[in-house]
Amino acid sequence: MLRSKIAGIGKYVPDNIVTNDTLTKYMETSDEWIQERTGIRERRYAGRDTETTTTLGVEASKIAIERAGIAGCIKTSWLSVVKSIHLDLISRPGAEISR
Repeated sequence: MLRSKIAGIGKYVPDNIVTNDTLTKYMETSDEWIQERTGIRERRYAGRDTETTTTLGVEASKIAIERAGIAGCIKTSWLSVVKSIHLDLISRPGAEISR
């Protein structure tokens, strides 16, 4: 019987933090008003040209692999393959992944 287990988990969020106080500089609102209605204190925005769902996923994967203790057991070159596929797709508007 095959068995699976979750050996490590990882998360990665963008570095760019936008607080409610930052938003008050651009619109008529307050930190209190936003928190009362949504519970949100801050949000993180990905860099326009530097971070995508792919790059965030790759960074989270690296963390999960390290936490699982298997970083030396597997080849992580697939991470660079994912990045190169993504970069190729975003450099060619309208490009599709062939199956």
